[in-house]
Amino acid sequence: PSAKHRAEIRNAIAPLQRWERPQRPYQRYIFPYANRDGSTVLEVVRDDSSGKKNIRQQYPTIPPDAQKRKKVIDEIRTNILPYRYQEALDFSKEKNLPIFVVEGELCCDKLWQIGLPAVTFLGGSGQYRSNGDYSLLFRQHQLVLCPDRDEPGVALMREVAADNPGSQWLYAEPDSFEWESLPQNGGYDMADWLDDGADQELILASIVFKDKHEGRDGRPSFEEIIATFERMVGLYNNDARVVFEAREWLTLHEVKMPATEVEKLLAEARSRVHGREEMEVMDAKTIAMSEDSRAWTIAGILPESSVMLLAAAPGSGKSTLLYNWALHVATGSPWSRRRCKKGKSLIIQCDEPVVDAAEKMQIIGYDDNENLDKGDIGFIDRWRFNNIPQLLSYIKKHRPQLIMIDSLTSCLAGMDVDLIRSDAGNCIYELRDIANEYQCSIVILHHLNKSGGIRDSSSFEANVSEVVKLYRQDNNYDTTQFIFEWTKSRSGLAGKHFLRRDPATYGWFYEGPVNGGRDDLDRLVQAVDTQPTRRFDRMALSRHVSSFDSNLAGRLAEQARRQGLLTSSFNVGPNGERTRLYQSWNYKEEDFTVSAAAEPIVEEDDIWF
Repeated sequence: PSAKHRAEIRNAIAPLQRWERPQRPYQRYIFPYANRDGSTVLEVVRDDSSGKKNIRQQYPTIPPDAQKRKKVIDEIRTNILPYRYQEALDFSKEKNLPIFVVEGELCCDKLWQIGLPAVTFLGGSGQYRSNGDYSLLFRQHQLVLCPDRDEPGVALMREVAADNPGSQWLYAEPDSFEWESLPQNGGYDMADWLDDGADQELILASIVFKDKHEGRDGRPSFEEIIATFERMVGLYNNDARVVFEAREWLTLHEVKMPATEVEKLLAEARSRVHGREEMEVMDAKTIAMSEDSRAWTIAGILPESSVMLLAAAPGSGKSTLLYNWALHVATGSPWSRRRCKKGKSLIIQCDEPVVDAAEKMQIIGYDDNENLDKGDIGFIDRWRFNNIPQLLSYIKKHRPQLIMIDSLTSCLAGMDVDLIRSDAGNCIYELRDIANEYQCSIVILHHLNKSGGIRDSSSFEANVSEVVKLYRQDNNYDTTQFIFEWTKSRSGLAGKHFLRRDPATYGWFYEGPVNGGRDDLDRLVQAVDTQPTRRFDRMALSRHVSSFDSNLAGRLAEQARRQGLLTSSFNVGPNGERTRLYQSWNYKEEDFTVSAAAEPIVEEDDIWF
């Protein structure tokens, strides 16, 4: 019989007999995955030689002993493309064929063998939402979704369909009774259908326009429920969606369960999923000997990987300060002689109308800055703290260096948060992990109360790494001068400092500590910056700035390094001793190459006695 009628014959002979995958020859495969630049950064290795399917991932661009290896791996996985993605797009356009979405690299390769472009996703049915953002990859491309004949296979393709409206469907052996009574796992797939004789003609003729999945399986066991919930945790990567899908699945399988019991099962599933992640242990001595130092978004002002709560009195112009910072970070230009790390900025402005923000940005110079390109600074005018998952997705995709949230009160509006409760600050706690994971700086604007303290619960201050107050000094009739005061800083910043605002241009400028004492530091930094080809130890620094106190020069240099004003490296002696050397951020080794035409060679005959 032809492959088209094989399922009908099987159903007639043994209508309730489940299909079981036959034993296949043991082989070893390597499937390369590329990132968005087209570079192969991950390989899936499948080895069946032991008699069992053994799948692992390897990363050819990351040395096994690399520092922060897990973090680099997470970065790679965030930007990974589907298997054979670009190849499928090109072939689909050339041959005018749809792109077939399957589960598993072997299925994908088998479809390619019969001339059909196919892709699959890293991690299969349990990780569609966990590795990168696939939601926009196939816009304006026709997809054919090919689920495995089991529950997770159908769940995966329905999730892909949600991202790609108008997708068509293809069911391996579409007449099999198992499509109406799906097994929990191990289902028949496209590779099995091809092995049973299906060809390109039959496959193209079997494409349908609707999802045919219906069906129920019997009352599930505890392990079946937990296994299903584990897949949901990995597939959807959204707590609300996981709860919804879990309840739908329980209803479908006629399982009645109180909400509290559902939450317990989901908590167990989450612990199993996250408990499988490898715990990275670093060596303390290696960390201490590392030349890594604190990174800064704005040197000496805004640390990288931090969340700052900036509280100001009404009318202080705190929003324009952040507009200035965002512009300087986006263009990589110094702010008030402070080096800014170039990167994208994101402004979340829920405290003033867009038209008012636009006017201030024009005056600051957003519209005519030649170094500012479209897309360098994003702007959002409607956002709440319960939208942190969407913010995280944006950060993963666009990697902004600076994120400004204006303001805390506005972005909590409508949420069930009592601002004076001791746990009110829990809503922003997750931002600390995001800032650390994606090496960005997040600034949340807030308000001072009438007595000069920070409004609302102290838990907001406890859940950030930097707390700064911006206000006018009492009895100071200079309305353009403000105090910028650190009340908490994990980066070691402290004290009161002067800032000046220009009302005509909305510009802000740093003017040093209130108690003075900055001249020596500025002179030392300037002296080092004027010698970009030199590195200085403490003695050399003291001589260079005409100081007789090498200890003072060393303390100032260390302060400058910790604030990102200077950088440093180590000179390692013959016995492993290390001496820290300070240098400009523009440091480059001096080229001692002498031109061949430097001086004429004097011949002996030309020497006079």
